Formats: sequence, structure tokens, C-alpha cells
Amino acid sequence: MKCIISLGLAALLLTSVGCSRNEVPSQEMEGYSFIRNPKGTSAQEAMAMILGQVNAAQAQEAAAAGEDQYTGLGQVNEDGTVELPRPANTDYLVVADSAAFQHVLEAQDVVSAQPAGSAAPIDFKHEFVVLLIHPPIGAAGATFEDELEAEAADNTVRLVLSSTSKPATALQGVSYGEPKYQVSMYKLAKKGFKRAQVMFAEQEAEAPAVYVPL
Repeated sequence: MKCIISLGLAALLLTSVGCSRNEVPSQEMEGYSFIRNPKGTSAQEAMAMILGQVNAAQAQEAAAAGEDQYTGLGQVNEDGTVELPRPANTDYLVVADSAAFQHVLEAQDVVSAQPAGSAAPIDFKHEFVVLLIHPPIGAAGATFEDELEAEAADNTVRLVLSSTSKPATALQGVSYGEPKYQVSMYKLAKKGFKRAQVMFAEQEAEAPAVYVPL
């Protein structure tokens, strides 16, 4: 009897630990193609995004070679100073309603704005969408394997974004024709959440929290 009770308590403990994480499932969406940045950023913002990815790749190469320094690329400000974009895993966009999502699609070329037949439908009354965005492969010299982890915290869903880049030299059969933005899309259930908290997997502890209303 004591053995049975002990096993029952252990099972209950494991169950409570698993539930305490409050993981929120996400579904990756296929069938959408983007020629331009879905955020419709300015030329300066787009350049900073591209340079940030280039700097991140150079930092990875330096670390792999055992070097503690690398030469970064930056933008020259009007006062002559050079601003180095902070290397980031990815840029992102959280879309919580159909009008905003339609605006994202309309910012593209007519052909690429039309979702393919395999594109998953979105019910914005009960779901929202997260886009993970990277520069075109021809500009950044890399492709990306994106991941999104989500968990519930009261009325907030915490989104942890991460990605793994691959050097262009490691890719086979890549076409360098018309550049396209590398965009991974996920949809998640709103489940009564009032806001989303956006974080990066390797974000510094003192970085300010970013919240997006849902």
C-alpha cells in the first residue's frame, strides 16, 4: 500500500510540474510568400535589419574560429558617427485582427499577396498570428530555421522567439533570382489572453519587456 501511495504522489507531482509550465500550442502556417518586408519598414530600418543579420553571422564565424572580435557593418549618421545594428535573431510582427493581416498582405505584390490553396485559414476571433521575418537570402547570405515557444501567464501569453541560421555556402540548389523575405508564420489560440509578451531566447535579463495587445 505504501508503494502505491508513493507512486501516486510521484505521478501527481510530475503532472503538476508539467501543468505549471502552461504551454500554449502553436501551428506553423504554410502557403504565404512575401517579396517585401511584411512590416513595410522604411529603407533605413530595412538596411539596419540586413546589417544586423550580417553582423550576427560574422559574430558566429568569429566565435567558431575562437576569436573574440569581429568587424561589424554599420550605418553612418548625419553627425558622422557609425551605428552598429544590434545582432538579433529575427524581426517579428504580431497580428491580432483580420484588417491588420489584410494590410500585411496588400503591402506585397499582387501575386505574392494571394495565399496558396494550402494556406491555413485564420479565425481572428479566436486566433492571432506571429510572423518571424528575415531579410532575403541574397542580401543576408543565410536562411533560417525559426522556432516559437509560447506559455500562459494569467491573461498574458509569453512568446519566446528563436532561430538558427545557415550559411548560404551550405545550401544546395538555392536560386538567387528575385529575392524574397524569409517569413515563418505561426497561429495561436487567443484563449482570453489580453496581451502578448515578446521575448528572444537569448534576451538579456535587463532588456525592457515588450507587450502587444490582443
